[in-house]
Amino acid sequence: VALLGILKAGAAYVPLDPAHPRQRLAYMLGDTASPLLLTQQGLLEHLGELNLPVLCLDRDATVLDAQPDHDPRLPIHPDQLAYCIYTSGSTGLPKGAMVSHRGIAALQRAQAEWFEVTAADRVLQFASIGFDAFVFDWVMAFGAGAALVLRNEDVDERLVDWMIASGVTLATLPPALLVRLSFVGATRLRCVISAGEACRPEHLRAVPPGCRFVNAYGPTETTIWATAQRVEGEAAASMNIPIGRPVAGLRVCILDECLALLPVGAVGQIHIAGPGLARGYLNRPELTAEKFIPDPHGEPGSRMYRTGDLARYRLDGSIEYLGRTDHQVKLRGLRIELGEIENTLLGVAGVRETAVLVRHDLPGEPRLVAYFAVRDGHDAATAIVQAKTQLQAQLPEYMLPSAWVVLPALPLNTSGKIDRKALPAPQGRADDAAPHVEPVTETQKLLAGIWRELLQVERVGLNDNFFALGGHSLLATQVAARLSEHVKVTASLRVFFETPTVAAIAERIDALVASQGAHPVPTIRRQARRRDAATPSSSVSTE
Repeated sequence: VALLGILKAGAAYVPLDPAHPRQRLAYMLGDTASPLLLTQQGLLEHLGELNLPVLCLDRDATVLDAQPDHDPRLPIHPDQLAYCIYTSGSTGLPKGAMVSHRGIAALQRAQAEWFEVTAADRVLQFASIGFDAFVFDWVMAFGAGAALVLRNEDVDERLVDWMIASGVTLATLPPALLVRLSFVGATRLRCVISAGEACRPEHLRAVPPGCRFVNAYGPTETTIWATAQRVEGEAAASMNIPIGRPVAGLRVCILDECLALLPVGAVGQIHIAGPGLARGYLNRPELTAEKFIPDPHGEPGSRMYRTGDLARYRLDGSIEYLGRTDHQVKLRGLRIELGEIENTLLGVAGVRETAVLVRHDLPGEPRLVAYFAVRDGHDAATAIVQAKTQLQAQLPEYMLPSAWVVLPALPLNTSGKIDRKALPAPQGRADDAAPHVEPVTETQKLLAGIWRELLQVERVGLNDNFFALGGHSLLATQVAARLSEHVKVTASLRVFFETPTVAAIAERIDALVASQGAHPVPTIRRQARRRDAATPSSSVSTE
């Protein structure tokens, strides 16, 4: 009610989520120079010391009741500021996106067209106030005179039962949560909207028969929503469900680095134009100029928002989301799209959800780590073997994760998205359940010892894969150099890629020794060696 009152009065609001750290909330209050804080008495302690007037909606209810309740009928221009909502910023400080009344009106029109909301509907308010999905929910309900069903945090473990009891008919939920739910018995639920992350076929399994499923896409800076896809038929069978086509009033373009329009199938960045565009970022003129650019394909003076999202047009004209430009990382000089690895992993039968990131747990040794949860009825060790096999078949060596972490479920943040910052560091090996076979011959023992030192693993077996243990081409060069100290033969790097196990490489080394008449591998006594010690020069071939 307070939020609607602010908008009715022609003012703008700044949502503050009490779940956020005090320092972050203080930054938002200072950045906006807010003249008044509306809150509840029980939340004051979390806010700390405040330098602005405070009105507690519960404590000061008597004062509020004494205020006039007539319609002020204030003139409100469509471009007046409606709210300023903060999202994560690359500098470490959140950035405030300024959204106008025009954007809210455009959102409501598109929702009315897509979801046909009526006064008989009951819309779930799932997102907390600090996220833009909160606006999506209440605009959908109040724009059509429907009821807004507020979620209580204590129902998270029994969300579906609570939704059934509350008679929810429309719900917007993140895919990471959908994959964990089953809407059996939710007969009144007529539409589920997936938003916030990429949508996969497994997310549809929770939806009851006869319930419409819509995959929605849009950033905060375009008033939350930009495209939509009703998921049925071919779209439902697609491994990467499309985000559809632009909603009413918006124009979505996929452009290259020169802002030229791209053809079907070509990957580029999503740019959005239309009435939903935010004004820009509060007190961040340089960032605003970087992200909100002149529209080279629109009317003179028009703008478009550069999303940072990668996509391509499909043959049917819909748009396929492919990931973030800032999820592109460079590892050992090679550019990697983490989303491509994640998409490949999601094609493995036993994998339910996954995340891949670059970790820097070891100084100077960044590594790719894959996290995933397995489906019910699937074995974790088997899933890892299948995942490694599939990735090795589809991706180049430099895109293969060097560590694997299996979790019961991936952690979610307060908006229901995968919380990448909460993913734990790898501990040991995820596939320890696999049979371990000790090296037997002197060549095998020598090779396993070098691997242990360079890969920093406790044990290496005959059948262990060099790349699965965290190896890469640069480390393979170091292994070959170490071998050359004891075996006077030229070990090609091709050996590591063609036969990457201890047993197979040792067999090829012994064959080289025999064919060249070199001395066999002597008995090796393992010695401690500093990781920062210089690697001896060698004549290793890199063919």
